[in-house]
Amino acid sequence: MNEAEGSVYETGDIRPCSIYQRRYTDCKSIANFLHSFYVYGKKPNCEQFKLDYNICKIWDNTGSKEAKDTLLENERRRNEENNKHKHVWEMRTSPPSDWHKPLKEVEQAAKNNSEEIL
Repeated sequence: MNEAEGSVYETGDIRPCSIYQRRYTDCKSIANFLHSFYVYGKKPNCEQFKLDYNICKIWDNTGSKEAKDTLLENERRRNEENNKHKHVWEMRTSPPSDWHKPLKEVEQAAKNNSEEIL
């Protein structure tokens, strides 16, 4: 799905169940375990991916509206969770007015280097 089509919960389309299965197997991989343990100090929780895969199989087999709605809600919640973090940098609309001037730190370092040579 490309950006022009929108996200999964905006269009109402369900991703293929193989995507949910892949998310689960990726989550259970040793590489993800090591990454999660190193970064967060705990093992990853993959139950939501397994649940989404099982719900997708139910929807795929029965066409249940409840299963579809649950999958869409889980996707929406996961997307909100991933996008809740604030930007680290303040976004600019234009460059600073003195962008072309040399940096003070660079000037100072150049001055110190020239004094050491003399």
